Amino acid sequence: MRYADQKSKLLSGVYFGAPGIYLAGGALNSVFTDRKIADWDVYFQNEARFRASVEEAFDEGMWCTHASHRSVSFSDGGASVQFMHFEFFDDAAAIFDAFDFTVCMAAYDFGLGDFVLHDDFLTDCAARKLRFHGGTRFPIISALRVLKYQDRGYTIAREELLRLALACAAVDLRSWDDLEHQIGGIYGDRIKVIRDGEFNAAKVISAIGTAVKLEDAKDRAHEDRDCLGSAEKVFEHIASIAAAPPAAPVDQAA
Repeated sequence: MRYADQKSKLLSGVYFGAPGIYLAGGALNSVFTDRKIADWDVYFQNEARFRASVEEAFDEGMWCTHASHRSVSFSDGGASVQFMHFEFFDDAAAIFDAFDFTVCMAAYDFGLGDFVLHDDFLTDCAARKLRFHGGTRFPIISALRVLKYQDRGYTIAREELLRLALACAAVDLRSWDDLEHQIGGIYGDRIKVIRDGEFNAAKVISAIGTAVKLEDAKDRAHEDRDCLGSAEKVFEHIASIAAAPPAAPVDQAA
C-alpha cells in the first residue's frame, strides 16, 4: 500500500471518515516529516457533510472549543480537530488553491481511501523550503506562519517573501471587522476583544501582535463558550456571524 506508515499515523485515533471528507494541511505535513500531529484540519465537499460531522463530534463526546466564520474546533483533551466551513470543495486537489505554502498541499481523501499530493509537496518538505501560493485566502495569517515554520528549520527565498508581502498589501482592510475576518479563528476573536478606537496601520500591527502573544500564552480568559454547547447552538452562532452587517469604513490614516 502506498504510504502505509503515513496513513496509519495520520488516521490513528481519528473517529470520523466518509466520502466527501478530506484531511488536509498541517497534519499531513507532520506525518510526512515525522513530527507529532498537533491538530487535524478537516475539509468537506458540501455543507451537509460538514453539519453531519459537527453533530457526530458532539455524539462522540467531544467538546466544541471555538466556532467562527471559518471553522469549528473540537477537542477531547488531546489533539484538536478543526472542521473548516469557509468554503466547500469538489475534490481534495481543489483545497490546495486555498492554501498558502506547498509544504501543506497534501490531503487524505476518505472517498478514495488514498492521499492526494501536490507535485511540489514532498520535495519542498524534504528541503524544508517555503514556496508561497498567491491564491491563498488569508495571506496576513500566512505571514505569521512563516515565523513558526522558520522555528522548525524551514527557509523562505527572498522572492517568495516578496510575493507574500505583495499578497498582504492587496488585502482590502477598511475596518476592524475586515481585519477580524482576514485573521480569523482564535486570533480574530482576540482582536474583537482588544481592538481600540480608530482603525489605522499602527493599531492594526499592535493588535495583531497582542493577539499572537495572548494565544501563545494560552490566555483563554476572554473566550465566550455560551454558543458552543450543542450542534444546534453552533449552527445558530455561525448563522449569526454570517448575518451580521459589515461595519462602516473608518479612517485608515497611520
